[in-house]
Amino acid sequence: TWRVGEISSWLAACAADSFDLMLSSDVLVYVGDLREIFICASRALRAGGHFAFSVESPASLRAGFKLQGTRRFAHSLNYLRSLMDEAGFHAQVVHEGVELRLESGQAVIGTVVVARKQAAQP
Repeated sequence: TWRVGEISSWLAACAADSFDLMLSSDVLVYVGDLREIFICASRALRAGGHFAFSVESPASLRAGFKLQGTRRFAHSLNYLRSLMDEAGFHAQVVHEGVELRLESGQAVIGTVVVARKQAAQP
């Protein structure tokens, strides 16, 4: 099902274990702190479900996130891994240095991740 809305509040309103797959392509660049999104996505996904997303991540960014001159955020892989660990995700696929799109003839470099929600620990 295709959904449109403010991502954090929309995810928070979803019933737990509602989805098998969440895809966020060129969306998370408009949010700085992704912690709430990752926590809510984990809650809304069934165990074994996948969260696939892309973020801008220039090679110069080693930690955290920052607002760029384009008014979009860049997120480091270290930051993403920390959030995935906290939210109960395991990164199954990580592609760094991906050309996400061209903007004014210049490549926008980022990271594409497919993460799997781990089963709850007994």
